[in-house]
Amino acid sequence: MMFKTDHSSNSSSKSSSDVEPDRASKRFEDDISHLLQTSRKRDVISHLLDTDGPIKMGTLAEIVSAKEHETTVAELTSIQRQRVYVPLYQNYLPELDTKGFIEYNQSRGIVRPTDRLEVFRPYLEAADPIDDPDCADTDPVRSLITRAVSYIIQ
Repeated sequence: MMFKTDHSSNSSSKSSSDVEPDRASKRFEDDISHLLQTSRKRDVISHLLDTDGPIKMGTLAEIVSAKEHETTVAELTSIQRQRVYVPLYQNYLPELDTKGFIEYNQSRGIVRPTDRLEVFRPYLEAADPIDDPDCADTDPVRSLITRAVSYIIQ
């Protein structure tokens, strides 16, 4: 037996045009959350936001690796470089390229930020001053997004 439900008289139900923006917003938030999931990913995006023009992929990997290991590029070991280089080359930069946040010429090793990358700036800026221990969150990405949303709606 099938029942047909009539939602037309329910004033609290959302129209299909209201639901689509909610879904799009949720997908966008999920994308942002995924792309800012690790400190390495945040470091890559942060550096690219502060970069004018293209940067060599190897240079980007060295900068991020040096930050991760709290050392200088000159003092990095080849293993430290490689541990950052490979995931950037194979996964993260192609993902940012596919989503239009960067232009990544993998064969030439050139990364160029696009204007779309600016969407991350409020999230990263909102996450910078985490000085208040009462604001600490066990999920740094959720905390990052929460802070960014509160920053944006102020």
